[in-house]
Amino acid sequence: RKWLNNPQQIVLGAKPKVAAIKAGRRIGKSTVVGAHRTALPAMKLIGSSGFCAGKSYSKLLDDLLPNLISGWSDMGLIEDEDYVIGKTPPKHFKRPIQPPVKFDHFISFKWGSGCHLISFDHGVTSNGKTTDWGLIDESKQLDPVRVDSELLKTMSGHRSIWYDIAKNIRWADLPEHKMLTLLTDAYIGKYDFDWISRYQKHALSMTEVLKLLHMAEEVQDNYDPYLERELWERQRKAIVYMEASTEENLAVLGIDYFKDQFKSSKNIEFRTSILNEEVKEIEGGF
Repeated sequence: RKWLNNPQQIVLGAKPKVAAIKAGRRIGKSTVVGAHRTALPAMKLIGSSGFCAGKSYSKLLDDLLPNLISGWSDMGLIEDEDYVIGKTPPKHFKRPIQPPVKFDHFISFKWGSGCHLISFDHGVTSNGKTTDWGLIDESKQLDPVRVDSELLKTMSGHRSIWYDIAKNIRWADLPEHKMLTLLTDAYIGKYDFDWISRYQKHALSMTEVLKLLHMAEEVQDNYDPYLERELWERQRKAIVYMEASTEENLAVLGIDYFKDQFKSSKNIEFRTSILNEEVKEIEGGF
């Protein structure tokens, strides 16, 4: 059983519609949170299509995907057996409800779900796509105007598809439907955007998050279909905004990691990328 730090436990346990995470390097944003919040809706909403968006395809391929692959592996998903990346899937793989014309920038899961890889270094990013869930990596690098006008508008989803017709459950009833995950860190450079902070205003308080976690545990320990429906309804409306330092992952990384980072990094880089501090002024400036 994999050990989870506090931010990971909170986000995965609460299962909110929107998880906006501003956290330090190596805290497990994409390897744990990103991997779970892409694989779970893909497995729950069979035939759905999601997206993983980033500044460029090279950053998606070099930075995000290795972490997702590692996280999916921890969940028991094996590349080229359970999913393929950037190529036409094998004939025995089922197809999504709306498959892409080309699979160059698409992840295909064998049970029929998929994930578009969307780059913002091109013109219009996502015309014609309909998605059911999504992840934005290093959200600070993406123009919020384009995120709102191009990317998030694709998340109209397939609301009326049956998940369990016998129990009268449709996709729109489930917390995984239109699940959105936003990942970044605190450092805001000259060409970055701090739009992820807008979710803080509407986010659950920690008391409300703990109540949601308690309800989820109660449903798991003493299953009640009516309580489960109430839980889903709360999760579908929930926004969790979290800021966290890499120190939360001390048990995994060890103290030597922090010593090495402190020695090899500039002070401002260590404070923002590791401690997740928001430094308002450039040190040494006027």
